[in-house]
Amino acid sequence: MDMNPREHINQQILNRQLEQLMEDAGKLHGHFCPGLAMGVIAGYLGMVKIKQYSDGLENVLAIVETNNCLSDGIQYVTGCTFGNNSLIFKDFGKVAFTIATRDGRGVRISAKLDSRAYVKSAHPYFSENYKKVVKDQIRTEEEIQAFKKMGKEAAFAILKLDFDKIFDLTEVKITIPAYAPSHESVICDKCGESIMSTRISEVNNKKLCIPCANKSYFQLDGHGIKSILK
Repeated sequence: MDMNPREHINQQILNRQLEQLMEDAGKLHGHFCPGLAMGVIAGYLGMVKIKQYSDGLENVLAIVETNNCLSDGIQYVTGCTFGNNSLIFKDFGKVAFTIATRDGRGVRISAKLDSRAYVKSAHPYFSENYKKVVKDQIRTEEEIQAFKKMGKEAAFAILKLDFDKIFDLTEVKITIPAYAPSHESVICDKCGESIMSTRISEVNNKKLCIPCANKSYFQLDGHGIKSILK
């Protein structure tokens, strides 16, 4: 049994098999689009630059500055995810990310100011359809399928562009957080569900989870990180 479930992905990076990386990243993302393509490219460039693969145990960390399609391409190619504690999200709304090893050495990859027009040249009609189908939500099932087809064509076309005209690469030295701690689980005295010990609230001598204690919390959704006040 292969002890590294990402070995085939590492080989695709090594062999510059971007189309295969894109094909598989689409399985995670759910559709193909220019944003996913840029994430795949950025992730690929970052992995090539640091010359180290993710072992799923926080040896490589990715810091994404947006929570749009780009981040899924980065997660797939780099292997840095929320679940394995190797993905950090900074809610800056920038088309940029940093990939680094545990010594803090890495590279920040950001979209060039004039890259939008260059990327759009690979799919001149995609933006118009995106506005109608996604942003304005004016769509039939046939239009959705046509949009997905156009998105795939655009995504794979972008892979053929000159990456130097899309991204700036800057070597950086950053502060790396300590390895993620392991916490005990506690049973909520009200709902009976198991919760992380750091998320309990003491209310009238009872240990309650956030919902049962009716406490405020943070939520990440399509609008970014926001505080849900109670």
